[in-house]
Amino acid sequence: MQEIKLTKHAAVRTQQRGISGDAISTILNYGHFNYTRGGAKTWSMSRTEKLFAKADLGQKYINIEKQLGYLIISDEGVLITAAHSFKRLRN
Repeated sequence: MQEIKLTKHAAVRTQQRGISGDAISTILNYGHFNYTRGGAKTWSMSRTEKLFAKADLGQKYINIEKQLGYLIISDEGVLITAAHSFKRLRN
């Protein structure tokens, strides 16, 4: 997968929240997305998708498991922010 561009806000937030590039690429490769009001996409992973990722990645998945939250990517393909999931995401 190609390298994704980050906004300044996203770079700060991923560093503050300890979300690595491996975690971001795992969410993008195995997760699903929903559209937000402004046309951006919210990427996250369901329980089933996490099981598939764990089966494929093995130890690498275990190392990033706690970093898997959700991403918001603009319609231009730029990562706006990344966060951990504590609550269920609203549509």
